[in-house]
Amino acid sequence: PYLKNLENYLGRIFSILDNEVLSESRGSFDRTWWCWKFTDFSASRFQEGGFALAWIMKSKKYFKFNNAERKKLLSAFENVIIFWSSLQNNDGSFNEAYPYERSLAATAFSTFYLASALELLKDEVSEYVLSKGMNTIKEAADWLSRNDEHHGILSNHLAAAAAAIQVTFDLTNQQKYLVSRNKFLDKIYKHQDFNEGWYMEYSGADPGYQSHCMFYLTDIFKRTQNQRLLRSLEMSCDFIIWFAHPDGTFGGEYASRGTKFSFPAAFEYLSSYIQSAKKLAHYFKKMI
Repeated sequence: PYLKNLENYLGRIFSILDNEVLSESRGSFDRTWWCWKFTDFSASRFQEGGFALAWIMKSKKYFKFNNAERKKLLSAFENVIIFWSSLQNNDGSFNEAYPYERSLAATAFSTFYLASALELLKDEVSEYVLSKGMNTIKEAADWLSRNDEHHGILSNHLAAAAAAIQVTFDLTNQQKYLVSRNKFLDKIYKHQDFNEGWYMEYSGADPGYQSHCMFYLTDIFKRTQNQRLLRSLEMSCDFIIWFAHPDGTFGGEYASRGTKFSFPAAFEYLSSYIQSAKKLAHYFKKMI
């Protein structure tokens, strides 16, 4: 059911990418900037669309391309990596809302998705793109290692930072990144409610963002099989299941951030480990 619904958005993914050969902004996913000129700079988080390109290329079970089409997709992906690298600040960070913002969220999320994408296609991209992409990823992971988020406890941001650093470790095998990853995981554990299982989002629990947080934590668990992380995720699932409503909605205005969205990927993977995750995975498939 997820793939069927996903197909509706593939055309939109391609339409927001600047793929014109002679364009100076080739590789930008920020159509508001490169096409409409409504903003003054290209926000880095749009580049996360590069993972969609990589996933489409690797999902041969679902998508079939001839050699010419695949070559075009690979070229588009390489330009996404090159353009993303051009957006990086000198200290390794990225901006989201305004120039020189140095956003932990933008750095964490974009690095996670493009590092994961490069992980999928590292044997297919050119040496130049691989080298440029890896340098950008390592500089971003180094910046994350040196910095933190200070305007509040947003566990989904912290989880994305930990996941981005984990992928960087898997690509480089540099032990320093495990220390940095654990810094963010420990902060998440510290602020997880021990009795009820929720992860902190500003001032309390928000089931929607918690499902988002769980996606990144589950990606780390897939890679490490860390049992402490599994126990934390089990507590989280046992909490979240109370907010899957009979009418098909999820969360709402009673949450700390008022969200009503859900990210089902964590529950799909954890369904073979955690009973409440299995029930949630079934619920989300049924209610899509």
